[in-house]
Amino acid sequence: MSDLGTHPRKPLSPTQRLKLFEAHKGLCCLCGNRIIGANWIDEHIRPLGLGGGNELDNRGPAHIRCAGLKTAADLRRIAKAKAQKKRHLGIRPPEQKKIPSRPFCDTYKERRELSPLGPPRPMFRPSTCAESEDH
Repeated sequence: MSDLGTHPRKPLSPTQRLKLFEAHKGLCCLCGNRIIGANWIDEHIRPLGLGGGNELDNRGPAHIRCAGLKTAADLRRIAKAKAQKKRHLGIRPPEQKKIPSRPFCDTYKERRELSPLGPPRPMFRPSTCAESEDH
């Protein structure tokens, strides 16, 4: 098995495409249904990013939709394999500088002095008995 993603992608010639289509008897290599018309692509059965090669035995004709679904799953597997390899080799992302923030106040008095509105005040005054008798 070769290293992850070392094989460059190579297109097939028209003769190779015909040979590939005939070798698979016109069936999609992913879903097994017959391919009708010219809407097919040659799909790597084992992705290049996971050590597959460009040989014809690693390729097969596939519907465009089937290949899209497989590619989405392959991309997740390739990303996971690359992350595992980086961890194994001890490769870590560079440390980023932390964003400096304003220091927090130590005491309530400092908060009150810094506040433009002053200390918090109650919203309602408690009523007294004398005020309620006047009404």
